[in-house]
Amino acid sequence: MDNDSVLAMTFSSIFSLLLIVFVVGSHVLPNTPSAEKPKIRFDSNGELKIMQITDSHFDDDLRDSLLTQFCLKTVLDQEKPDFVVFTGDMVTGYNWDKRQGWFKRQWLKFTKTVRERDIPYAYVLGNHDVEADLTREEIVRLDMTNRLSLTELGPEGPFNSTNYVLPVYSSKDPSRVAMNLWFFDSGNRGCMGDPSKGFGCIEPPVVEWYRRRSDELEKEQGARLPAMAFFHIPPQEFMEGWEHYNTTGHKMQVTSCSGVNTGIVDAFLEKGNVVALFVGHDHPNDFSVDYRGLYMAYGRKSGYGGYGIPRWIRKGARVLKLKEQPFSFETYISREDGVREVLVDMHWTNGTQSVCNAG
Repeated sequence: MDNDSVLAMTFSSIFSLLLIVFVVGSHVLPNTPSAEKPKIRFDSNGELKIMQITDSHFDDDLRDSLLTQFCLKTVLDQEKPDFVVFTGDMVTGYNWDKRQGWFKRQWLKFTKTVRERDIPYAYVLGNHDVEADLTREEIVRLDMTNRLSLTELGPEGPFNSTNYVLPVYSSKDPSRVAMNLWFFDSGNRGCMGDPSKGFGCIEPPVVEWYRRRSDELEKEQGARLPAMAFFHIPPQEFMEGWEHYNTTGHKMQVTSCSGVNTGIVDAFLEKGNVVALFVGHDHPNDFSVDYRGLYMAYGRKSGYGGYGIPRWIRKGARVLKLKEQPFSFETYISREDGVREVLVDMHWTNGTQSVCNAG
């Protein structure tokens, strides 16, 4: 019996039990925000494990939602991360049933997996999260009601949904920041007010905010600390990186990158603090690239909703294992079948690409 058959039998055998748990558990309200929010810190060994969960696409399809929760529970229990980052399209907003409360129902489903395990998390919005009954700001305000959520609205202005930075504290001194995690809202459709410009972008005012805030943090923290960045829609450098730089992993569809290059990657290289960035959006892609010294990587699709990926690419999540001193990190894919997959240099491509896929 092949692995696909075994996995299918496993899913079938647990489906009835999961159905009972899902219907009851997904309607439990999250923790109230009255308790103090958790802090992210390196453990006593100077280590930190972060899991990137992306493109789960929860909606009212019961089978897909159950299988997605099984996937998330499997990888969370296998890895036991200290912190989770949801990098967008956690719900399939275009399947909204036109009734109020739809988004909150889906939100309760995907946050249930971390609430049950008491894992702090942060959320950046994708292009499909906002296609239902809540605005970007309303989604963030809902998420912030969860005690475990470290999601923030970000600076005041028209682009304040999920643009924020979180400190990671040292294992040796609980008051000292050891690194920073940046989160950016890459929008939905269009850029700079022009909906014809393909997929969304990190707007120019946000890029400038990153530059200013980087300078402020360097002064406040007494050094240029290492950082990582997370957002949903890949910048155009992913397209260029696959064609011209060293890569590992799969490129199974053309890169659906931001229609306008607003310079966020150039800003990372200019400031020299962000050492790695992680995105989602293109479901079958999971490749990473060393782009001029900046590590850029897709996550692994973490759910069954939305369009799929080849059956031989198992769904799962990207795991980041960080060391505080000297700072370093390694990454791999944790799969729903229990396997930890280290991606290799496959360099399969759909051919040369010079223009972002506009969707």
